[in-house]
Amino acid sequence: MLEQLLSDVIEARLTEALAQFRLAPQIKPHELVETKNRLEHLDTKAILDLIKRVDLSETKANIQLDVEKVATLIQVDPNKLDLEFLRVEEPVILRKRTNGTKQTWAGYKGEPNHALIRAIVTAQAWVEQIKTGQSVSDIMQAQNIPEGIIWKRIRLAFLSPKILRAIVDGKTNRDLTIKMLTWHDLPLDWSEQQALFLS
Repeated sequence: MLEQLLSDVIEARLTEALAQFRLAPQIKPHELVETKNRLEHLDTKAILDLIKRVDLSETKANIQLDVEKVATLIQVDPNKLDLEFLRVEEPVILRKRTNGTKQTWAGYKGEPNHALIRAIVTAQAWVEQIKTGQSVSDIMQAQNIPEGIIWKRIRLAFLSPKILRAIVDGKTNRDLTIKMLTWHDLPLDWSEQQALFLS
């Protein structure tokens, strides 16, 4: 579980830093799209392999990424990376599970999951585009996104208002990530969604 959560944090931070041209300021727009696609298709093990060191305490996780491995992923000279964005400090809360035998990463302290919020907004935009007559193929070609990703993520547009509010307010469990929501069969009934993801 901790490995998956670390993977989600790294993916979100790298995606955000790339999109704002902070990690690799000289990257070209078409290279940015290709890099984000490569990052999105990495599995948990591959993302964790980018980590050089993790220091975990009861209140935060300090994560140091490997310069050479990140440079290889982005396909840029390591000297052109802004090293500041290869150090990630993530506020966390560690708590015991109900059986008292393990600890889980409970998540941000009041901080919303910005990557998840962006994914939800994007999914809602896709739904609106489909309503106006566009096809999934049209969206796929226009945004250079694999069809499988679209079908997985478009379900985020149908989350209950209560879940959406919890996500925006940063009041969800840290387990509630893009991957968790898109890998589940999302119930259409809002009360079932809330029982599944907010309990």
